[in-house]
Amino acid sequence: MSIPAARVSGIMAVRNAEAVVAETLESILGQERTDWELVVVDDASTDRTPEIVASYADPRIRLTRLDTPVGRARARNAAAKRARGEFLAVVDGDDVSEPHRFAAGAAHLEADPGCAVVSGQVVHLLADGSLRSLVSYPTDPAGIDARFRRGAMAVSHAASMIRKEVFDRYGGYHGDCLRAQDLELFLRMFPDERFANLPEVILRYRNTPSAGGPGFWLELHRYHEYARYRSRRTRGSTNPPGVLTFSRWRRSPWRSRRVYTWHLARYVKHRLVY
Repeated sequence: MSIPAARVSGIMAVRNAEAVVAETLESILGQERTDWELVVVDDASTDRTPEIVASYADPRIRLTRLDTPVGRARARNAAAKRARGEFLAVVDGDDVSEPHRFAAGAAHLEADPGCAVVSGQVVHLLADGSLRSLVSYPTDPAGIDARFRRGAMAVSHAASMIRKEVFDRYGGYHGDCLRAQDLELFLRMFPDERFANLPEVILRYRNTPSAGGPGFWLELHRYHEYARYRSRRTRGSTNPPGVLTFSRWRRSPWRSRRVYTWHLARYVKHRLVY
């Protein structure tokens, strides 16, 4: 089979996803646009995830196995470093891409050279694979700007396609963000880069924030708070002086009180709604 040069590089950081990674890979193999590669970095899985990935003979799928886990941010950066395409498509090991996802994202970036990141609408999947709900993101620039200015995610990271040149210029994901590394990067980029959302659904997203219980929810939103702090202090730079590490930042008593009051109340509300 003749393999076209990759313009789209899917970057997947994956760990212990043996139950779902095959469905993810099949959705990439089913893309309407064929000039892609998928760079997979297995973050020291202890299950059969790397064996499942390696069983796919398509030369566009390239696997690197790490002996020691480094976390999703650093594993994604490693995948991006190995990528050869002009556009980086985020591919999580448990999500399902619609067949037109790569074609729609690449077409938008090709038609709009000033756009740094394009994403789209997503639907959430329940544990049994059934669809739960549509998650809508604003398609107008004012709506996207308003969300980012509030420190909220204005695009779906899991469905994002990013210009590699822009990703490299900002230094990629920050390794200190074990969670919310996507929010930290996009908030850091936001003041100077343009984002867009396609109106159509391009991804089926499997994770839900409350799935791990209140402890997971609180830890996730603690990292969200840290991501907002870092983005305000860095303003585009990767490691400016004076920015606290996560371990030092979280020691503040008032930050802990905010996490355990405001975000715990949000968790209770979320559970009542869903």
